[in-house]
Amino acid sequence: MKKLKLPIFLMLTLGLLPGCQPANIAPLEERVAQLEGRVATLEAGAKTEINVAVQATPSTASTPSAESTVTPTPAVTETPSAVSTDSLWKTLNYTDLPSAERLKEIASFGFLPKGGITNQEQFIGEITRGQYVALLVEMNNAVFQDGEDIRLAQPGDAQAFDDVPSSHPYYKYIQGMVDAGYVIGFNEKSFQPDKVLTREEMVAIAAKRDFTLDPESEKYLWDNYTPFVDKEEIAPKYRLAISKDNGESISNLQQAFGALKKFQPKKPVKGYEAVLSLYRVGNHGDYHYDRLVEEKMK
Repeated sequence: MKKLKLPIFLMLTLGLLPGCQPANIAPLEERVAQLEGRVATLEAGAKTEINVAVQATPSTASTPSAESTVTPTPAVTETPSAVSTDSLWKTLNYTDLPSAERLKEIASFGFLPKGGITNQEQFIGEITRGQYVALLVEMNNAVFQDGEDIRLAQPGDAQAFDDVPSSHPYYKYIQGMVDAGYVIGFNEKSFQPDKVLTREEMVAIAAKRDFTLDPESEKYLWDNYTPFVDKEEIAPKYRLAISKDNGESISNLQQAFGALKKFQPKKPVKGYEAVLSLYRVGNHGDYHYDRLVEEKMK
């Protein structure tokens, strides 16, 4: 350690300058020595405090301050998004279902979710009357976009059935069919949109859209084009439509269920059966349909 150098004025005061020494200098020298020792002690203590502070305080380079601390971003676990409704048809399982390739083609139009079919369980499960009308209208409008599309009803439009108010999810389809002159209600004032769809109801609704139903031909069609062993179980109000449909080369009944000996008119319709019935909705030509399918399945 360097020897303490006292200021000149202090040395003069103490009489320490050469030639200015007082007679009793010994006590002063002793006092100076005490001061120098005191200064050395203070300097040593200061160095110790500085070293401790340096060790205890991390550098700002290694430890960020509270203000600059960046919270680590956790690794993002990628969650697969829900299947797009437009691509639902790609995920459905057609194995063991009749006319699997045709089912896939029709489903490729992407409208199944609008008729309440959003997964495999609904695809092979029963559907309601309201759902079927929604599916039929959507397929119709996908195929006929110019001139033969069915206008969807809007809130405030007429209400043909007491049980299908504008608040019902399938109102726009059911009322739209009524306005176009195609729908067959459960009776004059009720459609029962939430009732499970039966075979006879489905064929009657589809045939009303596809064919001209002439009451004068009902007996002839019934006698010659309704070969089912259980034909008498068909409700009278549906007989003309079913007879007409089954006698046509493009038959909704046969597309959905195949050539039957026993029709089982009261049997509930499965979702995929309803989809199959839509193959030639509106009695459109194969060329037009094939062109649209090719575009959809690219």
